[in-house]
Amino acid sequence: MALAMVLSLTACASRSSKSSSQSYPAGQTPGSSAPAGTIVTPARPKSGRISLVNTSARYVIVTFSLGQLPARESHLHVYRDGLKVAELKITDYSRDINAVADIIAGECQVGDEVREN
Repeated sequence: MALAMVLSLTACASRSSKSSSQSYPAGQTPGSSAPAGTIVTPARPKSGRISLVNTSARYVIVTFSLGQLPARESHLHVYRDGLKVAELKITDYSRDINAVADIIAGECQVGDEVREN
C-alpha cells in the first residue's frame, strides 16, 4: 500500500513539473487555439462553369470541382466577364462533378462562371 502511494505521488510531481516548464509561442496562451496575429480567410463559395446549354428547355449542365457540388434546390448566379447575366436553380446531379440546373432568369452561354449566392 505504501509503495502505491509513493508511486502515485511521484507521477503527480513529474506531470506538474512538465506542465510548468512548457513554453508557448509569443502571443499564445495555454487556452488559446491560434497565435495572436493569425489571419483567417473565409471559405470561397462553390463555383463552376457551364458546360452545356439547352435554351429551348431552359436548363444547363454545370461542371464543378470535385467535392464542390452545391445542394439540390440551391440558387446560383451566372457571371460573364464579371457581370451577372442569369440565375439558376440546381435540380439534379448527373455524374460526379456535373449538376443540372434550371435557368430561372437571364441567358447563359457555355463557359460562363457559376457561383453560390
